[in-house]
Amino acid sequence: MRTLSRLVWATSFVLALAACSGGGGSAEEPAARAEPTVSIRATALAVSTDSTVSVQTVLGGTVSLDGSGSRPGSGTLSTYAWTVVTRPASSTAQISNASSATASFAPDAAGSYVLNLRVTDSNGGTANTSVAATVGGAPAVPNVVTAVSFNGPINSLPTQGTLVGAAVTLDATSSADPAGGALTLTWTVLSKPTGSTAALTVNGTRASLTPDLVGSYQVRVRATTSAGNYADAVHTYSVTDAAPRVLVSGTVTASASNGSALAAAVGNVVSLQGYDISGFTFNLSNPVWTFVTKPYASNLGPLTGSYPFQVNFVPDVAGAYVVQLSAKEGLTGRTSFYTVTVNVAQGPRVVVAASASPAAAVNGPSFVAASGQPVTLRGGASTDPAGGTLSFQWRVVSAPTGSAAALTSAGSVNTDITPDRVGRYELELAVTASGGLSDTQTFTLLVGTTLPTARVDSGTVSVLTGRSASVSAAGSTTQSGNTLSYSWALDSRPAGSTATISNSTAAALAFTPDVAGTYYATVTVSDGPLTAIAPVSIVALSPSAGVFPLNYAPVLSRYNKLLGKVVIATSNPNALHLVDPVAGTDETIVLPAAAKALSITPDGRYAGVLHENTVTLVDLGARTVLRSFFSQGPKSDIALNNALVVYLLGNVTGSFSSNLGYTVLDGATGNVAQTASLNLYSGYVARMVYSELTSKLFAAAENYSSNGLSATVVDPVNFQLGATSNISYNYSATAPLWLSGSQDYVFTSEGAIYKTSDLSFVGNLGARFNAFSHSASAAEAVALVASPNNGNLPSYPAAYKRYTTALFFATADVPLPMVDGGQSYGINIFHRADDRKIVLVQTGDDKVVALGLKYYLLVR
Repeated sequence: MRTLSRLVWATSFVLALAACSGGGGSAEEPAARAEPTVSIRATALAVSTDSTVSVQTVLGGTVSLDGSGSRPGSGTLSTYAWTVVTRPASSTAQISNASSATASFAPDAAGSYVLNLRVTDSNGGTANTSVAATVGGAPAVPNVVTAVSFNGPINSLPTQGTLVGAAVTLDATSSADPAGGALTLTWTVLSKPTGSTAALTVNGTRASLTPDLVGSYQVRVRATTSAGNYADAVHTYSVTDAAPRVLVSGTVTASASNGSALAAAVGNVVSLQGYDISGFTFNLSNPVWTFVTKPYASNLGPLTGSYPFQVNFVPDVAGAYVVQLSAKEGLTGRTSFYTVTVNVAQGPRVVVAASASPAAAVNGPSFVAASGQPVTLRGGASTDPAGGTLSFQWRVVSAPTGSAAALTSAGSVNTDITPDRVGRYELELAVTASGGLSDTQTFTLLVGTTLPTARVDSGTVSVLTGRSASVSAAGSTTQSGNTLSYSWALDSRPAGSTATISNSTAAALAFTPDVAGTYYATVTVSDGPLTAIAPVSIVALSPSAGVFPLNYAPVLSRYNKLLGKVVIATSNPNALHLVDPVAGTDETIVLPAAAKALSITPDGRYAGVLHENTVTLVDLGARTVLRSFFSQGPKSDIALNNALVVYLLGNVTGSFSSNLGYTVLDGATGNVAQTASLNLYSGYVARMVYSELTSKLFAAAENYSSNGLSATVVDPVNFQLGATSNISYNYSATAPLWLSGSQDYVFTSEGAIYKTSDLSFVGNLGARFNAFSHSASAAEAVALVASPNNGNLPSYPAAYKRYTTALFFATADVPLPMVDGGQSYGINIFHRADDRKIVLVQTGDDKVVALGLKYYLLVR
């Protein structure tokens, strides 16, 4: 910083002291002696001057003292002696060179000083005089921090190098007046390259400047005190290179300005590439792409560039995606930041139809035609969710060698092409909405031939790590008559995995995962000129699991996602256990009687335990029993809502019949709110599941008759106090029942699936279950199969079934691990909030009742 101050000279003055002569004397008396004359010239770096008899300076300034104008009375001047006569109480400052004709004095405290000079000549004559110095506070000194970066401050330098388009930030927040007064900051661009339109943006004590041309820029900040004193700071920036920019291909408009907003559509590929303006892509190094922000509902993971300076992502929801690229500049060695905002809307969608018959293809629609016959391509089914007008643009991307086939009307909704060569034609339709968003679909026209069909016997496989996963593509077909060849590739695998495909050209994949996680493989089936691809996902589970032993036999169990704990009811003693198998904790709440049924409120705060003739409500957060009350007779099941309304299901008359009933109790008082009957046929024990999203209860009766399943019914009841809705649908179902994660389906113990909205039948999973859990976020269901009803003791399975996607595709059974040297058998299974599985198991025997059983919770 260059500080400018006014230089004030104190008025010079001469103070003469005349020697006193004696009375008249005789000729023998010596002649009268002349005394010397003292002269002081004082100079100071002053704030102001309004006095001719004193010098003014500021704290931190220096007073220059010059006594060389003094004269001897006779002879010559022999000594000079400078002294401080008067000073502020706190001052200890001394005069430098106090015995020389010229001296200096640096005051160390504000206030008044008197400085004295005494001179002596060679005849012993002396004289002295003084000068007053008034010392005020120091001038305002601006303290400016400057930062040059694309997304953050950098330490200030006297002359700093930066790039065109980089944001230069100046921060004068720490500027202060030592006297404590207020400061006024004034920002000015002193110079910039010819033609530059860059201007300062000032916000209080901060200012920013974005250079737009190569050259030198000077910015001045002036700090002015209330007294009018000021100091300047001038910052120089040498702009010698262009800032990196992001080019966006595909559906997003290219842009070169930092922080610009780009437009894209949901489902379209956004491709971002960073390079410097000179065109040398590798002038930047160590690139890192990150999402600064993205829409709340977006499930996109971290950005991963397939090429160092390029990253692609597909927006999954509408909203603003702010992407940042950080890279090391090759010119300066500093890390720069670039941010770009991609505003994503629900853009148009391309739908291509043709007059030719469709055939399967991996990367888009494919059509088959004959050479010489026209094919009509139609884009009329393309849509714009915003309801705007679409424009269409068709083009031929590639064609067989020698082909001259052309589109008849490239800018229309529909167009024609007449293929003139046998082979593959790649075509494209781009639709653009009135707002500028576009979507592109590339498709294939196969002339004179047909693609092979790639088929795998299982699209998703589950296996333990270290064991082989087998998938066969031998069912693939071709109409060409040529022999099929196969090529397997591993597209993705968990971090740390080194597993590879040993024989990639076999019809069947034999692959052994080495790390738990999900692997994605593809098989490319070729009949010579044409290929088709089928994907496979392989879910590898660890053969060992997190194991938490239980020192009691579980009677009932439920999972509480709010607490992240398994709630287990036991007898001898009667208690509820809250178990966290990950943290290794087990908390006990004593119950007044043995538990017949157990329910947890949808919000996870409370549990309801049904005893023989009573109900106990438990506060799970406080780990205490709230109250117990009469259940209005024997009941078979219990459900709670968040308002602690208690729903009880069971026999109204006390005898087994088709006319079972429910009772609604006020959980705060135990009073009966309502009762009603249900038509649950052939029921021995009635069970139910409550859906808080639909305010419905789904009930069914257990049935274990020797001749198999009997016809029963699933009944939803709208439990609103004072009104019921009892609707019957004649589909076979038995209890227990389970809800899907989104509560749009209800599953029965015999594997039947119904919609909760209207109880329409959806399908059957083909097995009977003891336990079932569904996760909507993982698109996965897992289940423990019930043992056959053949008169033997019931048993538990040594594996669980797994179903994937919204269509509930069955995958290979997942074996349960060995625990403490013995095979484990599944009693119940749950999805945690993070979609990991918790399995309640026993060892020692697979029978429900046996000696030497031990119980554990496994986390997988």
